[in-house]
Amino acid sequence: MTPGRAYPSTALPPSTLLDLSDRFVLPPGPDGQPACELRAFTHGLMPVTVPAMMQAFTDDWAERGVDAWNRVPDRWDLGHEPCWWTLPDELGDRWIAPLLSAAPGTCVMQPNVHWTVAALLSCDAPFAGRSGVVLSEAEFPSVRHNVRQWAGLRDLAIHEVPAPGGRLDMEALLSAITDDTAWVFVSHVGFATGEKQPDDALRALAEEAVVRGTGARALRSIFEHIMLEIMYEIPSRDDVESVTINRSVVDGSKPPIIKKKRADAA
Repeated sequence: MTPGRAYPSTALPPSTLLDLSDRFVLPPGPDGQPACELRAFTHGLMPVTVPAMMQAFTDDWAERGVDAWNRVPDRWDLGHEPCWWTLPDELGDRWIAPLLSAAPGTCVMQPNVHWTVAALLSCDAPFAGRSGVVLSEAEFPSVRHNVRQWAGLRDLAIHEVPAPGGRLDMEALLSAITDDTAWVFVSHVGFATGEKQPDDALRALAEEAVVRGTGARALRSIFEHIMLEIMYEIPSRDDVESVTINRSVVDGSKPPIIKKKRADAA
């Protein structure tokens, strides 16, 4: 892509397109002129602000040493002095969440896809009683590599859904999600095709994962909380016939209903 040259667009009229070429460093092309090669899943062009931000990082490190983990100057329009510990979360809230209309505390900045997936697979909570990981055969190579690496460490049950022609089969992905699924990895843009996945399809995957995953884990947590006291009491008693858990017990308004054995059966 050469600055100043007009490129046809079938999606938006030229008047709505912004020329942001001056905000990025354009490397020279074969003819020596600034050029931009467009590819999916690459670092892309370097913003012109990067050298200054990198210098600021090294300055903070040199001037504050280990204390930079506790406090650094606000260089990101956060409204206060952040620290290296919380910066990934604060940048997610300040700059990413508004773009996605996401709630505070739900977005976090990570270096790249590879380390993000590695961090997720290292978490214990999602694997509580589960071992399944669902992804497409057309998923980004770093994601597939990470999952296979962690498979031996966690004894994962990997389900790679076929992707004919490099295209995601959303129905097959939905069908692959079970009660044993701990993670579902899917990219919003196809690695092989560059096609953006439909929002409604991604939402359906997320909802199914919640129902099968988080929902099931939450249900298990509720029952563990309800049974916390009586699970230690009941085994030592010989007069209990059954324990009933109903809505009143779940909402906390009543204790579990313990039915005692008949006197002649005890």
